Amino acid sequence: MGLGLAICRAIIRAHGGEIEAHTRASGGTQIELTLRRGAAVTQAMHQILVIEDDASIREVLHALLGSVGFRVVEAATAQRADIEARAHKPDLLLVDLGLPDGDGTDVIRAVRSLVIGAHYRALGADHGGAENRRT
Repeated sequence: MGLGLAICRAIIRAHGGEIEAHTRASGGTQIELTLRRGAAVTQAMHQILVIEDDASIREVLHALLGSVGFRVVEAATAQRADIEARAHKPDLLLVDLGLPDGDGTDVIRAVRSLVIGAHYRALGADHGGAENRRT
């Protein structure tokens, strides 16, 4: 959940909001999301492609991002990411750099090359956090 929360926090803070996760003593996690009044995201301009092989991380990202107005499309593999990117033309990519069938940075480059002159924003992270990459 650390990766999903970090990515969601960056996006939500960019829109004037805040998100926090708290572990309950009785078990489970409570997630609090706060948005400024008037800080709603316009759906027409924010579609996110979440490329993550861990289903639980995809589910959390989808729920959190969807709850603040983003349209979320999911892919579990590099191959599926290519299909979804072509079909949906996302505004933002959230990419696991360690996919089972390819490197996340290669996925970012491939999506960016779909449309000549297109500019895609992408956030990439690996679960180990061993290195920071920027493409």
